[in-house]
Amino acid sequence: MKNSYVSFLVILLIVFFYRSEAQNPGLTLFETNLPKPVGLVNDFENIFTDLEEFVLDSVIRAFKDETRMEIALVSLDSSHVPVQRFDSLANVLGNLWGVGAKGDDNGVVVAISKSWRKMRLVYGDGTANIISEEDGTFLNNTYFIPEFRAGNFYLGTMNGLTQLMELLKQRSR
Repeated sequence: MKNSYVSFLVILLIVFFYRSEAQNPGLTLFETNLPKPVGLVNDFENIFTDLEEFVLDSVIRAFKDETRMEIALVSLDSSHVPVQRFDSLANVLGNLWGVGAKGDDNGVVVAISKSWRKMRLVYGDGTANIISEEDGTFLNNTYFIPEFRAGNFYLGTMNGLTQLMELLKQRSR
């Protein structure tokens, strides 16, 4: 009886993996279970109010209209990703969601996880020519994280985004 149960589970897993691969060729199971973007602000962890999301979206949209650079903001709770995969998830989201102008690869993903106490800035190749990892570390440590530690996720996000956008504008001229 126990062997039948194990065999059934193995077959079920094989079918599940096969279906995931058939529906999304080239994508791993991890990548097929990601949330779909709902706009430029994707608050899957519900750390922002509706008004805060609206304001963040408006600021990011105005930046995109002015510069043709795209920023995607995403918050993810622990149910979306294990802590050790958080950084790679931010990279995957940028690629899967197509953040940045096609051909220019000039997007930035701002990934936040309140539950994991992590955040990550990920740059497309075109944006990585303008802003370095050291710049990102400075922005994180100076603008985002201090407010996050105080529980002010909106203020930290707005401060960090504002400085990120200003830096991108200055260096892309």
